[in-house]
Amino acid sequence: MDNFPKSLTITDGGMLNDGGTIVLLGSDETGSKCGFCIDWSLDRQDNGTTVFTVNRIEIPKGSDTEKEWLDLLRNATVQVEDEITRFFNAQQMTDMLHSSIEELIFKVLSKTHQSWHSIPENRATEE
Repeated sequence: MDNFPKSLTITDGGMLNDGGTIVLLGSDETGSKCGFCIDWSLDRQDNGTTVFTVNRIEIPKGSDTEKEWLDLLRNATVQVEDEITRFFNAQQMTDMLHSSIEELIFKVLSKTHQSWHSIPENRATEE
């Protein structure tokens, strides 16, 4: 994949109180900002419409693009920004970001997200 970064640094993130949506923010080796989200709201889980996005672009389920981004996240460096450490313990934030990366990857690879029934083209053929 030609346009993929070589490495990522995750600097911020968190989980929403909607059923488990996770958002991660960071940058690649060139300093370009990157944003990752697994929309894991209860409504999306119930309807089989969970969505993984990178920089607000939906990533196709089970695709090579998805695999490439997940591999980059697995190997990402976590670096807590100084501004955040004014309010939170740096080690706790680092641990939270590592856990959030692992949880996002787990959810993207889960049966709930990857299920044949949750792929829009497949759902349309069942109706």
